[in-house]
Amino acid sequence: MAGYLPEEIIEKVLLRLPVKTLIRFTTVCKSWLSKIKASTFVQSHLCTTIDSNNQNDAHLLLLSARSYSKERICYEHHWLHWDSPEFGEYSKLSNPLSFFTPKKKPQELRGTGTCNGLTVKLPRIPGWGHPNDYKVYRMYAPLGFGYDPHSNDYKVLRIVILRSDWFSFRYSSVVQVYSLARGSWRRLSASVAPLDLQASESWTYLFNVPVDHTDIYGFRRCGEVVLKEEKDGGQSRMVFFDPKSGNQVKVIGSEDHVYCFMDSFVESLVLLDHANAISTK
Repeated sequence: MAGYLPEEIIEKVLLRLPVKTLIRFTTVCKSWLSKIKASTFVQSHLCTTIDSNNQNDAHLLLLSARSYSKERICYEHHWLHWDSPEFGEYSKLSNPLSFFTPKKKPQELRGTGTCNGLTVKLPRIPGWGHPNDYKVYRMYAPLGFGYDPHSNDYKVLRIVILRSDWFSFRYSSVVQVYSLARGSWRRLSASVAPLDLQASESWTYLFNVPVDHTDIYGFRRCGEVVLKEEKDGGQSRMVFFDPKSGNQVKVIGSEDHVYCFMDSFVESLVLLDHANAISTK
């Protein structure tokens, strides 16, 4: 094929192929491997995929759940579903942390967010500690995850509130940013993240949520809110709620699983151009 078609035509064809096909094509020859792993191609393929998804209304949602064996060993499950009225299953994913066995998993990891095909999973930070602890702390705000086009880097933002005095309720905040390119955390000034989130002017009222649903997983493109419904025995299901009508639209879930995460997702080649993509820092 390479001997009969110009390189620019080959690239246009490759840009329209799905990710799994391109991964297989990296074994065809060294020139294709080099082309597909190039940062410019990875970014162009991502933009082509997003444009195609928007034109065809073919968007995906990533769902994650946990199940427990009789020995209380935790297993993770992940699916991709179409973000459509039918909510059909696109594919079932393997555990991205399969290099950890269930018994040797360092901590319970929770999904934080997705961006351009990447998913952040970080350890749960404990709640208030014992008064004798040197420092007691908890997460104050959800973590943020996104792409910085200026540095071509993916970054995670986290805000931690430190309670240095157990009895006087004095707090201080720590703001940190993780850079995937550097593979390390950097501390920022706490002034970049104001703590007065309870001020009325910081919020805009949109709608009410039923009191029996306490957590919000996210939003669908049609405007429905995805809520958490607690069941007996610690299980949970996902409920699609229409804020305009106030009606429950659909219930997703199994009694054997605890659903814990949902976010939009796009298949991409991101990180294929990073030689050291895995970091456990």
